[in-house]
Amino acid sequence: MPAARRNDVRRLDGLVRATVPALEPHVRDGMLGYGPYRYRYKSGRSGEGARIAIGANARQISLHVAALVSPDEYLVESFADRLAGGRAGRSCVRFS
Repeated sequence: MPAARRNDVRRLDGLVRATVPALEPHVRDGMLGYGPYRYRYKSGRSGEGARIAIGANARQISLHVAALVSPDEYLVESFADRLAGGRAGRSCVRFS
């Protein structure tokens, strides 16, 4: 990972830690995670995830946020039209 990308991840990590200090930081699947939790889908599939996660590779940084603003809408998608410079999915923002 380029040094500039590492610095961006460090800054984003600092922002997440300052914004939600109660979420315990951890590393899972090569990503920085905050606030581990267990999930279960209607299908019965279950696992462990993070409420917020930061991933990075040579091309982009991704910020995953597992938070809902309503039963059918994720926090990220509710702000998608206001995210300058990023591409948003339902619960993930990717920055180049």
